[in-house]
Amino acid sequence: MPQENTVPQENTMIDAAHEPAALVWGPAEGSRAWWFLGSLMTLKAGTADTSGSFTLLEQYMPAGFAPPNHVHLDEEEVFGIVEGRLDVMCDGRHWEVGPGDTVVLPRGVEHGFRVLGDEPARIWHLTAPAKFERFVAEVGVPAESPTLPPPMPVDLEHTVRVAAGYGYQITG
Repeated sequence: MPQENTVPQENTMIDAAHEPAALVWGPAEGSRAWWFLGSLMTLKAGTADTSGSFTLLEQYMPAGFAPPNHVHLDEEEVFGIVEGRLDVMCDGRHWEVGPGDTVVLPRGVEHGFRVLGDEPARIWHLTAPAKFERFVAEVGVPAESPTLPPPMPVDLEHTVRVAAGYGYQITG
């Protein structure tokens, strides 16, 4: 279960006269968090933090969670599994992955995943180049607490429309 989503004073960005900055976040901490398609997404580093190089999010998902299958047209995606088990599909092939496993999903290839079992899952979610956090913010809603969201409807038509603007194709 994620911990409280607060940023201790000593973990703030360090920026002394535009020197290189460091971000340090504890578990379930980040600069912003959203309830996104039934999961909790916590931003660890995004476009502004990485000069557009990558987005890093922590995603906490309930048992059975599965986003629609999709294609990233111009970014790579990497998952690091922290808790739980996933069935990952890429280009029609499936893998069961769990804690300690890493999944690399290339751009331009259809993929998706589903949380297996009765327990939630938590992953590190990296996309490069950065922009995915902007899509999450536009489709999701600011998280009111560092927990899984209450049941809420997903506007799939809106999600598909917004996704297209970020170079994502929803395929299933």
